[in-house]
Amino acid sequence: MKDKKQLTLAFLSDVFNYGYTTTLWQGIIDTTHKMGFNCVSFSCPPQILKDQRLMYPFKLLEIINKGAADGIILSGGVLGNLLGSEGIKDVILSKITIPVINIGIELPGIPSLMADNYTGMFAVVEHLIVDHGLKNIAFIRGPADHSEETERFNAYRDCLEKHKIPFKEDYVSGHNDWGMSGRSKSAIKNFFDIKKLPIEALVTANDNLATSSMDELKSRGLKVPEDIRVTGFDNTYYTSLQCFNLTTCENPAYLMGCKSVELLDSLLKGDKLEDVYKFPATIIIRNSCGCSHFDASKISVISNSFKELKTGNTEEKIRIIARHLKKDLHISSKSYSNQEYIIEQMSSAFMKDMEFNENNLPAVIEDIISRYIKNSGEFSIIRNILSSIISIYHSLYPDVDDMLKIKEISDKATTKINEMLEMNLIDLNETLVTKSRSLDLIVYEIYSTLDLFRILDMFEHRLPSIGIQSCYFSLLDMVDSDYLRLLMAFNESETFVLPEEGEKYIATELIPDKYLNKDKPFSLLIESLIVNNEEKGFIIFDSKTIEDFTFYHVNIQISTSLQSALLIKKLRQTMGGIIYVMVQTIESRDPYTAGHQKQVADLARCIAQEMHLPAEKIEGIRIAASIHDIGKISIPAEILSKPSLLSEPEFNLIKTHAKSGFEILKNIDFLWPVAEIVYQHHEKINGSGYPRGLTGDKMLIEAKILAVADVVEAMSSHRPYRPALGVEKALNEIEKNKGILFDANVVDACVYLFREKGFQFK
Repeated sequence: MKDKKQLTLAFLSDVFNYGYTTTLWQGIIDTTHKMGFNCVSFSCPPQILKDQRLMYPFKLLEIINKGAADGIILSGGVLGNLLGSEGIKDVILSKITIPVINIGIELPGIPSLMADNYTGMFAVVEHLIVDHGLKNIAFIRGPADHSEETERFNAYRDCLEKHKIPFKEDYVSGHNDWGMSGRSKSAIKNFFDIKKLPIEALVTANDNLATSSMDELKSRGLKVPEDIRVTGFDNTYYTSLQCFNLTTCENPAYLMGCKSVELLDSLLKGDKLEDVYKFPATIIIRNSCGCSHFDASKISVISNSFKELKTGNTEEKIRIIARHLKKDLHISSKSYSNQEYIIEQMSSAFMKDMEFNENNLPAVIEDIISRYIKNSGEFSIIRNILSSIISIYHSLYPDVDDMLKIKEISDKATTKINEMLEMNLIDLNETLVTKSRSLDLIVYEIYSTLDLFRILDMFEHRLPSIGIQSCYFSLLDMVDSDYLRLLMAFNESETFVLPEEGEKYIATELIPDKYLNKDKPFSLLIESLIVNNEEKGFIIFDSKTIEDFTFYHVNIQISTSLQSALLIKKLRQTMGGIIYVMVQTIESRDPYTAGHQKQVADLARCIAQEMHLPAEKIEGIRIAASIHDIGKISIPAEILSKPSLLSEPEFNLIKTHAKSGFEILKNIDFLWPVAEIVYQHHEKINGSGYPRGLTGDKMLIEAKILAVADVVEAMSSHRPYRPALGVEKALNEIEKNKGILFDANVVDACVYLFREKGFQFK
């Protein structure tokens, strides 16, 4: 086994763009850094795995198994949404040979970490029944055959039974995907319009279903919680921003992420582990169930036994309250390390406001949010601590006057939290708008070309402007798939110059040492590039330098554009082979013009570059010029190689080659108007050319360039019926006919290439 500081742990989940996965991921990253381990994360969308035609991500798993990582943490719960436990074993675990820790679903023989969904959901339903006196409680279900959803539903049903409330199937919706808002709409329509049930509360299997249900209720003119109560489950970061008054359960994803790293370390050391580790899901009560923020007597999460605090000085009371909160208050968040400080500050401010009629708490909350909460968006931390402090004070000060004072302090604190949250949402929206605009510009640039190397060049220059500070791009080596070829590499301090063919290295390195500082722990996020259902390479990010929004949106564009570029590259390689055969066929029948098309293609490409045409047009010109005489296949060889001047009938026959070339090429699905360029390459801008007598306004710029290049190369080269006339005579000819037969800009660019830049035919 490697030295502890050199351990690399892999994390396999689905897409990294929503609350549960990103929270789990954050816990894993934080703990690997804390323990001095490396972290390699990669996604495996279950929808793709369900398609048996795809081999993704088995090549990446193979690389992980061969030494890229020492052990793997599997997000089995989310991958099991479509695959189920048997599917995970057959499709994923069968490909993994290194030690595994699993999260979110029980897999026999593999240590598994699971949330205690049952206890959390039971507490939510019991709160509605006991504290609010509700009986007509409906349930909107999540995905079928998902263990976490089943736990949550069973808790709902069992809680009704415990409190002697009949369980009715009519009050339960069909199964929904976790994030499908349309399904919530369908469930509510069924409850209210078809069955016309007297529902008092909607319990939903997760927060996404809860927020979409609240939107649907609002569209019907129903208010939450005045007309109907709604609860969720998970308390994700994104949901708390969209609906910060939602009563829900805190899914212990962050803590499970942290613990999974510790357990995998123990497993690698040879320690014996338990089969299942359970983590509590904690009820978080806000407004959507009908509770107010100061109604803490109903929502206390700690013991109601602080009567002894009525005596003693203020500082002693603060210490005792803070100590109890630190011990008993369960908060899992990215800001977990700041929790003790936040508790102390808020406890002290609340006590002083209570005992000395001061107004410290709002200012303290504003300072805490500005310093610790704003960037993470974890406003639930403040709400939970405030609710718990109020719970203690309800037991300490039960008198009516004291209760009114508690309410007054609570209201001011809640107002400040809401103000700060609103400001944060405004700032967040402005940030998203700014990044969206920057991303739009990048996307526009990306889709202006299909050239792989131009796209990679754009990434190097543009991605840092939207927060992507480190990015690497590698393709699988075409000869030996145990190797990768690094084509792009940049980090926060340097952009590396690589050879055009890329730098070859062993795949298990993921990134060569010299481009990534492996003397300290690293954290990489790897996305596979799929072309024609096969992994062709990987985009690799330093996950410490990216944000959820940026990564989610940019990764889509990067993957799409690179996949398109790789596909185009493959098509070009295939097409290059076809074009090569065409050229060889033409030149075998006309040996005197051997190399003519290649020379014309080279000059035409350089003229187009000198005129600063788009890369795609330049490539189209090169392709068309390479086969512009393909139509000569239909002309007898003796005419093509005749050593004397052609007769008029013979020349008229030669003139048919442009149309013949068009007929040959028109049904080939090129990426450029190759057939039309070939058709026009003997036209002249004054309409005196052939075969259609087009004028300049009807000609493609590509054809205008090809016409000049063709004339210059033909005059400069030897022909059977005459010796070479030389480049100068050719240039004089096109200059004499500039603006008459040939496009003036094209002529100027061509002359400049030869006389100023020293262009020569090879």
